[in-house]
Amino acid sequence: MKENFKFSIIFLSFCWFFHNCGVALTPERMIKIPPKTETEVFRLNLLHGNVENLYGLNVGIFNFVNNSMIGAQVGIVNLSGKKTYGWQIAIINMAEKNGLFKIQTGIANLLIGTQKDSAGLQVGIFNLGTNIFPDIKLNERRGGFYLTIGVGNYETNGLMIGAINLSSKGINVGVINKNTEGFNLGIVNLQKGSAFSIGAINIGSSKDVGFQIGIINYCPNNTIPIMLVANYCSSSSPQPEQKTETQPESTK
Repeated sequence: MKENFKFSIIFLSFCWFFHNCGVALTPERMIKIPPKTETEVFRLNLLHGNVENLYGLNVGIFNFVNNSMIGAQVGIVNLSGKKTYGWQIAIINMAEKNGLFKIQTGIANLLIGTQKDSAGLQVGIFNLGTNIFPDIKLNERRGGFYLTIGVGNYETNGLMIGAINLSSKGINVGVINKNTEGFNLGIVNLQKGSAFSIGAINIGSSKDVGFQIGIINYCPNNTIPIMLVANYCSSSSPQPEQKTETQPESTK
């Protein structure tokens, strides 16, 4: 008992003096040790908790990390605002893509930002790999490489396994792959972007190249658009602009 007590005192002192970190077991409006720390190694929230930096474990109902997280969040709603390295377990998980590796397990998982050199795992009913900002191009929104497993996967990048994969890029395995790019394996594949599709029904794009293997294969630009077994979709050639010259009026 005495040894455990001594260890706790040494641990808290080390955090306080050398790392400016703390341990919080109560809501933000109540007591916290030390009182003005921005970095914590463990936080237990009764309802809502907000911390600048977390290097450890965050448990509660609503857990928010504003700056950097290395560790885990367990709750109902988890949010990591900037650099994220670790695991989020909740009903709703939101994390910035900035950070090399992250895992999200929940009902709804959302990745925010355009970070390219990030990777991780999303397991949930709904997985979103984008911040859904219309002013950012789709390929810039779908940054990083993630293994995504869910009922519906939207604008994700990497390996997607789900009932519906929508606007995703990489390897799409699902019942319906719509507006997807890369390799599509499903019952119905609707291509948008260059793709190789295997399925019962494959529908190509009028703007992008694609190869299809399936029962019904449709390529809108082909002379014979519908083929059985296999089909190749060529991209449409740009039409030259027709310039009309106006002749000057003759003067009488």
